[in-house]
Amino acid sequence: MRHLGFQTNNFIIQRMRNELFNQDQTIHSVSHPVIRKEDEKYYLAVFIDHYNKEELFSGKIYRPDQWAIADLNTGNIVKKIDCKKRDFTTIPLDTKIDIEKVDVITDQNYYEQMFGLLDKIRLSLIMNGSFDLDVYNLYMDKLLTDVSEGIGQYYLDLSQIDYQDTYRKR
Repeated sequence: MRHLGFQTNNFIIQRMRNELFNQDQTIHSVSHPVIRKEDEKYYLAVFIDHYNKEELFSGKIYRPDQWAIADLNTGNIVKKIDCKKRDFTTIPLDTKIDIEKVDVITDQNYYEQMFGLLDKIRLSLIMNGSFDLDVYNLYMDKLLTDVSEGIGQYYLDLSQIDYQDTYRKR
């Protein structure tokens, strides 16, 4: 998918992560992006985790405490939000979540397919302002198969798009 001036998700995601990590050295992970609509405009959105080694090795970490939105075209962070000030989910901040993944093979091909879907969605929004819910559902299906149910709920809450899920019907 080559369009003049269009940056693929690999580039955009790396830019978002670099910008967030440069702002805050204590971040331990940044989620994969989802699409979120804020003030009638679409953005890429990620949640941000801060945890320690003990939590990671226990398989349970506290839920994300920050989230950010980024420009669809450039990946530049527009806003980083503290969940104590404005949360993206109703799950309490002191909740620990299971981070153990389901048994899905996630190789290079898996990620190329998943981010290829997100590229299609972004390109459609950038070029003609149209949001393809069918392609977004495919992207979310792909994304949610690689995470625990607890983390999957954060992706769904962060997105706020009416995802027609086969994920929760498993």
